[in-house]
Amino acid sequence: MKSDDDTAIAGGIALYALSGVATSPDFMLSFMRKLAGAFQHAGYPVCATTLFPYGDWTNRITIQLSQVTRDLRLPLHRRKRSLGGKLALREVEKSCPEGWVPLLIGHSAGGIAAVHAAELLAELGRPPMAVVQIGSPKCPVAPQLIGRVIYISGTDEQGRRPDPVTRIGTWGGWERRGRRKLPLWNRRKYAPERIRTVPIIGGHRDYFRESSGFKGKDGAYNIECTLEAVWSELVELLAEYKTQIHPVCDGDPR
Repeated sequence: MKSDDDTAIAGGIALYALSGVATSPDFMLSFMRKLAGAFQHAGYPVCATTLFPYGDWTNRITIQLSQVTRDLRLPLHRRKRSLGGKLALREVEKSCPEGWVPLLIGHSAGGIAAVHAAELLAELGRPPMAVVQIGSPKCPVAPQLIGRVIYISGTDEQGRRPDPVTRIGTWGGWERRGRRKLPLWNRRKYAPERIRTVPIIGGHRDYFRESSGFKGKDGAYNIECTLEAVWSELVELLAEYKTQIHPVCDGDPR
């Protein structure tokens, strides 16, 4: 069991935005600014860093896709070989201030690297406050982190899921069940506990849109819907931490 000191936020929240393949440098910038604003409004100091675990849009996409495919296929016991995870781990170790808690947020393939980096950080005794996967392929989550991973996928106005990337991968694993202990496939064995869908206009690249063409019938832009879903889950996780900086009010991402 962890002591109070083990779960204290003595400094603040270090946000890390992990982008997917062939992504522009400012793709997650507006979302991260709004999320940082929510933390600041809640009384938490924040620093933010953008990472490209598989390269940005200047790198060859064939190489990036090859790296992502390799990482997606890694079983739990081989996460130390994760290319994207190791890059993110190095950046967090180098830039996260002492006493601050990292929070990893990945879009698309960046969500794979975020989960892998979180598992490597946990092995070093510095688990992140949370991992947020937005429009990411499914990848198995280590049991000790299942409660810290937030998985976000989009739905359209008809309730369909317009993001094909979220149909890639699996959370499944084999387990022995029943009187005869036969091996059976459990498709949710390594699934995150916090799975949310958000209404969006468009598809895979549109979770962070905030222009007129991406406003739903309720008047909310895609970015607002995504932020609201993420923030509501993060508020619950924040409640698990002892904080030494005394938040002054409830955060409101809008």
